[in-house]
Amino acid sequence: MMMESGSRKPRVAMVEDESDFRESAIDYLGASGYAVWGVGSGEEFYKRLMSDTVDIVILDVGLPGESGFEIAQHVSATQPQVGIIILSARSKVSDRLIGLGRGADCYLVKPVDFQELIANIEAVWRRVSGAKLAPESESLPLNLAAPSWLLDRERWLLVTPEGLELKLTSKEFAFVRCLVLAEGELVSKASLAEALSGNAMEYDYHRIDVMLSRLRKKGMQAIGEALPVKTIQSYGYAFTAPCRLR
Repeated sequence: MMMESGSRKPRVAMVEDESDFRESAIDYLGASGYAVWGVGSGEEFYKRLMSDTVDIVILDVGLPGESGFEIAQHVSATQPQVGIIILSARSKVSDRLIGLGRGADCYLVKPVDFQELIANIEAVWRRVSGAKLAPESESLPLNLAAPSWLLDRERWLLVTPEGLELKLTSKEFAFVRCLVLAEGELVSKASLAEALSGNAMEYDYHRIDVMLSRLRKKGMQAIGEALPVKTIQSYGYAFTAPCRLR
């Protein structure tokens, strides 16, 4: 059973192949009261994790061997109770979308102030020790028998199984893409805020609700049916129909 986030600090692991940066971060986190260890590759991480469990893992993307994206996907699938922070020099929206789609709770861009890193560690810890457990009572299986929708990356279109097209804005496309990449799993508002703005800490989550409300209305006008987007109050959203990217 997980302990309440307020009763202890999370145990942290850092997977970073730049040894100077890794050791500086470990020293800072250790001096701030965190139990923390670091390694330089995914292979080392998996070996150490067998004997030294953690609550939060901080991942670089460009690692030797398995990438940070691949590690995030593996950890998210096998240890969903572990919070995932990607800390990378890659700043493109496409990279953030991939990271969040693979299971990261937060995506930070280097260089980062260590105080900001700690603030994000604490924010992720609050979510994974509380809100992240809530969706387990919700069953949102994809209806695999249903015809597939299509998300067109080049034209920013969401296409119904019947071929009707809904034109998306850049923000709407980023929102729908996050949901589609999750393949029916719930995507938290925090993850969506990070993908949409790059700064979940300062983003007003209500803006996501407003955008979705407008998107639903636009969808009804353009394609004549409700979008297959399930809302879990105060947590996030899921795309509940099969959908492929093109």
